[in-house]
Amino acid sequence: MKFNFLNSVLAVGMGLMMFTSCSKSDNAGGEEPGGQQGVKGDFQLAYFSKGSDAEATYVQGLKDLNTGDISFKNFGFRLPATVTTRFYSSTDGSLVYALDYPVGTLAKYMYLGGQNYARVGGELNASIPLGVNALRLTKIDDSFAMVHAVGATAGPSQISESVVTMKPDTAQIGVINLQNMRIDVADRAVIMDLGDDIRKLGYRIFRIDAPVVANGKAFYGCGLQRYNLETGKNDNTLPREYAAVLQVDYPSLKNPKVVVTQHIKGNTNGYRTPNLHKDEDGNILVLASSSGKNISIGKIVNGNFDTSFKLDITAQLPTAVSSNGWFYVGNGIAYVPYSDSGSKDWRVARVNVKDGSVVKLDVPAGLDLSDYQYSVARNGKFYMALSPKEGKGNVYIFDVNNAAPTAFTKGANITSAAGQYYIGIF
Repeated sequence: MKFNFLNSVLAVGMGLMMFTSCSKSDNAGGEEPGGQQGVKGDFQLAYFSKGSDAEATYVQGLKDLNTGDISFKNFGFRLPATVTTRFYSSTDGSLVYALDYPVGTLAKYMYLGGQNYARVGGELNASIPLGVNALRLTKIDDSFAMVHAVGATAGPSQISESVVTMKPDTAQIGVINLQNMRIDVADRAVIMDLGDDIRKLGYRIFRIDAPVVANGKAFYGCGLQRYNLETGKNDNTLPREYAAVLQVDYPSLKNPKVVVTQHIKGNTNGYRTPNLHKDEDGNILVLASSSGKNISIGKIVNGNFDTSFKLDITAQLPTAVSSNGWFYVGNGIAYVPYSDSGSKDWRVARVNVKDGSVVKLDVPAGLDLSDYQYSVARNGKFYMALSPKEGKGNVYIFDVNNAAPTAFTKGANITSAAGQYYIGIF
């Protein structure tokens, strides 16, 4: 089912009815109906809290992260959500977008300073055109975002008396106009075909996430499962020997193609941290994490993996065995949160994809960055909120031009509590 809402509105009354039901907002910009402007230039901090009755994400804004004490105790604006909110801000920080993940509704807020946020318009219910509630969100730029999901499991299929294979999976993808809070394009049936040879080995794509747009294409990281074709069940004991990326035309979502490689291996979708990045040449940098064995970075050039390029992070950090994503700050420099072998102790490495160097940074022990969503770079500095769970920490301000393990300053003091921790700086 493919449709472009702009064309549907002009073509048929039913399209107009669906368009109206998907977005109740009649405010197209970043100001309230009364003309009030949002505060620009502040940092947005996000904090997760899990109580006995619900999960919640709180946000607040600050002009300076270098000094002082930051606390979410009896302070912060609660973003309505069933579980941890997918949260993004505009480039200037004046607008905040929050997706209620298991419901599929997106809301926009104006930032008015501190813990003060004002709703802009109504909610956009992206689940209506896409036909699935459990959508994930990625902001593409200040004008557009993408929502996406992989619905029902395709499962194995008996195609002959002697051959069993996996069926191609389908994804649900939508392009959101953030200015008008509407779905411009949606497709409920994006075919994701790994190819006959790979599907006959039991592989399927169970998740997509972290899209980036370059050269008229949107690139999605893919999570792979491998089924035992005799039992018809997912089997985690089987090796994963591939990595895959889905590409579609942007913004039309046409011409889906799955790019597959063996020179890096593992999942490329990440979790809540971005996992694909566009470099200065328009190439796509892809991190693959192979479930407790290896972390590596590959590159897609002109729509295919460049097999001459591979940055093996684990080879330089022997205890680094998994990662949920990474942050590319430009000019080849990136920061990679990773977990140590056999523990939940997370670290951070500075990576230079141009010269292949990897440096373990001297950050505190006891971190859990599995849910960490985002961090920002400004004026040659990269900011991360690093605090052990139920402990005290700091905003770490890294010098992106210095590769030393201690090339950072400790900024504002932060504290995590039981079931509560920082999940990003926007």
